[in-house]
Amino acid sequence: MFNCQLAVCGKIDCKALSPRTRYGAYLVYKLTEISDDQYHRHPIGQIRQRTSVIVGKNITKRTVYLEPNYDKYVRKIFSEWKIAYEDSEFDNKETISAKERDDGWIEVEIGEFYIEKDEDGEVQMKLEEDNAQGLKSGIIIEGIEIRPMN
Repeated sequence: MFNCQLAVCGKIDCKALSPRTRYGAYLVYKLTEISDDQYHRHPIGQIRQRTSVIVGKNITKRTVYLEPNYDKYVRKIFSEWKIAYEDSEFDNKETISAKERDDGWIEVEIGEFYIEKDEDGEVQMKLEEDNAQGLKSGIIIEGIEIRPMN
């Protein structure tokens, strides 16, 4: 069996961002069809991902699925099986849902962060698989988008 793990990392200097502003970091991507082949690839959108955003000593950790609305399916299954679905290591008690955008791409919020007045250092963002097993396929990554929160 192959062990391949998806990991997407990014960073930006805090000085490149406006001070006293709350930002959201979003992974922007497309999911593609996967073929049923001899390698038994796992659809990447249906594998739980862990995210983190670090600014100085502040860290935000979350769990997400890349398939839009797949988190609702997972919660329904956990509910039917009467299994508790929470992980105290993460800030979100509910899994973050990916959303389809009008431009044809999909986005999922990796985390949010606040830039202080004279923040030094950099913002580090990361998404990686919760449990890497086997080959994956079916994703085209545009990048990580950072934008002010409303």
